[in-house]
Amino acid sequence: MIVTFFRRYIALAISLVCLCASSLAVAANLTPRDVVDGQLPSNDKNITFTTLNGNWVRNIKLPLKPQDNTVVKVVSKANYSSNIEHETLPFERLLLSTGDSITVRYKASTASWSLDLEKQSPNATGDQVDNSAGQQYVHYRVWNGNWTRTIALPEEAKKLRGIIISSNAAWDSQIAGEQLLTQSSARLKRGDTYKLTYNAAYQKWAFQEMPQRVINARDIRDGVVPAPTSPDTAVQFANHNFIHDISLPADGNQGDTVTIRSRAAWTATIQNANTTMTTPVSLRTGDEYVFVYRSDRRHWALFSHPEKSFNARDVKNGALAVVSPTTSVYFSNGNWQRNLHLPQSPEGFRVHLKTDAWWSFTVRAQAMNNEVIHRGEHVTFVVNASGNWERETVTIDLLGYYSHRNVEKLGESASRQRLVEGMTLTNEALINSKANFRFRFVSIEKFQSPDSWLKLGDALSALRSNETAQNRRNALKADGIYYEGTESGCGLAWVRASRYNMVASGTVHCGTTVMRHELGHNMSLNHGVSLPEQARNPAIGYSREGTVMGGNRQPYFSTPEVLSPITKLPMGFDDQIDGVRAMNAFSHRVANYN
Repeated sequence: MIVTFFRRYIALAISLVCLCASSLAVAANLTPRDVVDGQLPSNDKNITFTTLNGNWVRNIKLPLKPQDNTVVKVVSKANYSSNIEHETLPFERLLLSTGDSITVRYKASTASWSLDLEKQSPNATGDQVDNSAGQQYVHYRVWNGNWTRTIALPEEAKKLRGIIISSNAAWDSQIAGEQLLTQSSARLKRGDTYKLTYNAAYQKWAFQEMPQRVINARDIRDGVVPAPTSPDTAVQFANHNFIHDISLPADGNQGDTVTIRSRAAWTATIQNANTTMTTPVSLRTGDEYVFVYRSDRRHWALFSHPEKSFNARDVKNGALAVVSPTTSVYFSNGNWQRNLHLPQSPEGFRVHLKTDAWWSFTVRAQAMNNEVIHRGEHVTFVVNASGNWERETVTIDLLGYYSHRNVEKLGESASRQRLVEGMTLTNEALINSKANFRFRFVSIEKFQSPDSWLKLGDALSALRSNETAQNRRNALKADGIYYEGTESGCGLAWVRASRYNMVASGTVHCGTTVMRHELGHNMSLNHGVSLPEQARNPAIGYSREGTVMGGNRQPYFSTPEVLSPITKLPMGFDDQIDGVRAMNAFSHRVANYN
């Protein structure tokens, strides 16, 4: 009897231990110190993760192998913001500031995470998305019996960061455009879902996801794409779905996008009416053209288009085939042709040439003087209004210097490579922005920096008259000098530089994008502003878009001629913010400083 009692007691104790262990396995209260690099564990089904001052992580990673019905609650008690990122979440990034909390749940059946959202509808909150409760993410839904004709977005975000709007109603609703970043067409049809996030720079709501209206080419009446009902319209061509000519709608709303793509064996034509294109273009198999409507200019801007790239050795007999608005050809040692012939092409078509070859080559075209291209040059040719090719860009030559202290810190190869990378990024921004000049290094050399150079300003001032540097510059016939050292600072340059002042500088303490910013100063530009009315002159950057001179987040200089790849808004304003126009007016003078 006693033995039986003890057996039962031991069995009960073991079951209690197992029960406790099981409970510990499915619930956890964690902080950043309990995990590695913000990665949450997969063995807990109920996780509360709290960030604190002194115990914080920027990026929070959801469990890699979560169990079904796993719940993760993240609470921010830190003075710094954190992010939750996962490809299956309804928003690309969930941001938490002090006092915020977010709960997400995992479903194994869909292999995805869902976000706990506040539910709103017309009957519950009216015809406007409500932000008064201090929520971060909401889902506003309409259906039969709970419907409104127009849905308005809040003027202020407060703590609201993301909005989902969806419909199961038989009737269409309209998302009002007043608070939209691009004021695009946004009709809400049955089955539609729109996702919007708040753009703090513009203080407007931007589309993160929207329904795509797919149209078959054969269904387009008279060959004209119908007026958009969503920010995203796609027209598809195929062998069984083909028309010979297509045109863009007469009008649209700011930011409306029309994509035209083809899988057809035959070539169609996109007409240039209502667009920025000067001539019609051919739509070939595999091509995709994207147009964005600009309400300020009342036309469809060509946003992206097919681009063809070739190695010089693959251009048969040097006769280049130009079938797209943009063609690129790269030359190098072992990948070289003596001559490159440009064919007759439509107005506005461009060819970008880049060469690292030791030997020069000649570009030839009808009615154009032969152009000799030298090592290191990055040159663009364009078809002008007369239908003839002409050289669009001038080359500004620089002597590149890296300090001997860079070598001590990084090594010889890395010191040189930083300058090469900076030049590549600089010319990339100039091409993107449609500038009429490119830079090149005629030589990259090590410089014995004096011990007296402690701040970057010391180097910038001294290099203007340093005998060694200036003698070398004159021997190379360079237009200016770019120097990178280890002095204190990040980047410094003379603004609208004369020949004497054509010096820019950076340091190894900062990234290689510094070069394009400092050379922008040399080319007459000042830092950016956020609003056009803040501009004293147009030779500046645009801070809202983070152009090179306005935050340096995007590889573009300010210009109203180009739309942002992120917001699809202009990267500048006519006569107010237009850095490219200022640089283009100055470039030929600088190119003659040698």
